[in-house]
Amino acid sequence: MSTILVLDPTVDPAPDIIPLAPRPETLSGLCAGLLDNGKPGVARFLDHLERLLAEHHQGMRFVRARKLNASRPAPPATLDQLVADCDVVVSAVGD
Repeated sequence: MSTILVLDPTVDPAPDIIPLAPRPETLSGLCAGLLDNGKPGVARFLDHLERLLAEHHQGMRFVRARKLNASRPAPPATLDQLVADCDVVVSAVGD
């Protein structure tokens, strides 16, 4: 009689070890990074979001960045630039 070995490839999820960033009290006067993941429709969504945020938060500035490949992380240089220039970042995904 043969034996069948069954392997379970699942693992318990890793605990959240990175806390959420503190939220600003207001977006007025801040710089927001808008990161496009490169999929169709994202640029249009971010254009609309930028208009809405600018209407509701006086003096808000924006920095746009775009990933070249939706399935890969943003390049470290792109992330470093967003961190250096922005107070908050919206990373958008779309189709």
